[in-house]
Amino acid sequence: MLFVHLMTILRFERMRLRGLMGARDEFHRVAMIQNLRRMARLTAAAPACAR
Repeated sequence: MLFVHLMTILRFERMRLRGLMGARDEFHRVAMIQNLRRMARLTAAAPACAR
């Protein structure tokens, strides 16, 4: 599901950087973006603690 999400929602169809290092760095960047979006969604949905 996560890889499909990269391909469809984030429009990550092809690598734009050259070489193995560039491809690895670009994939890590896109994965980081996906993780940050997920973290923002989960923290926004977390219930507030009542005191």
